[in-house]
Amino acid sequence: MMEVCGACQNDCPYCAHSGMISAYKGYQLSIKELESFIQCTLKSGYFFETIHVHGIGEPLLWKHFNTGIKLLKEAGIAGNIIVTTNGLSSDRIKDETWEYIDVLNVSLYENCSNRGNLKELADRHKGKVNLVPPSGFRTKPTKRYLTTLPCPCLCSGPMFVKDKIFLHCGPPVFDAAILSGIDIFSSRDLYVELAPHYLEKFEENKIGNIVLCNCCWANENIDLPRYPHGCIPSRIMFALKCWYFNEFRDGIKSFQRFPQW
Repeated sequence: MMEVCGACQNDCPYCAHSGMISAYKGYQLSIKELESFIQCTLKSGYFFETIHVHGIGEPLLWKHFNTGIKLLKEAGIAGNIIVTTNGLSSDRIKDETWEYIDVLNVSLYENCSNRGNLKELADRHKGKVNLVPPSGFRTKPTKRYLTTLPCPCLCSGPMFVKDKIFLHCGPPVFDAAILSGIDIFSSRDLYVELAPHYLEKFEENKIGNIVLCNCCWANENIDLPRYPHGCIPSRIMFALKCWYFNEFRDGIKSFQRFPQW
């Protein structure tokens, strides 16, 4: 999993990446940082079946997108390059870059104004473009649970961002750390600095089985309310939903954290 850009055209109320976007405000993966990742990977003898290029926000807003995707593919460190996008800036993909993209997953949110162009892309690059209608967005946990581990993880690592490798977690771990009152960059068991053999401390059994998983959006053992993309429920509706999921008291507290609701 590779996070390349902190910007996004959308401001989804339940964005699972919002904590990480705040931590890396204005982030753009530089070509130098990407080259460091490639060199460390080659020196380590690692080969990835797939590298998923995500945001943190919207990957097509990465100013080095076309150059970076080419470098990544030509480095020979991955079999497949999969890009996940909202599709709003699909015109930024140069024709020659399609040679290096294996799959483009496009989430068709309600504000997608270029569906016709995306359909043309899907027809032109058959087998490479998946147009995916969004399902309901899970809300974020408002408290720490105690009996959810180990859990299936919706967003596991390893995750590369800037100069760090988060070994077992994806972007939602940042919100889990905020909820727990933890400074994520002081938690050295969560990440390692980018260097050769950066995966030597990776332990598969830690995925979905660390303390922060108890309050993480990606924990599938936590049954969370869902709302459509773009929906900001009334305070009463949100409170009733939280009550239904045994979180009424914590739901009320969340209104204090999000006064715009």
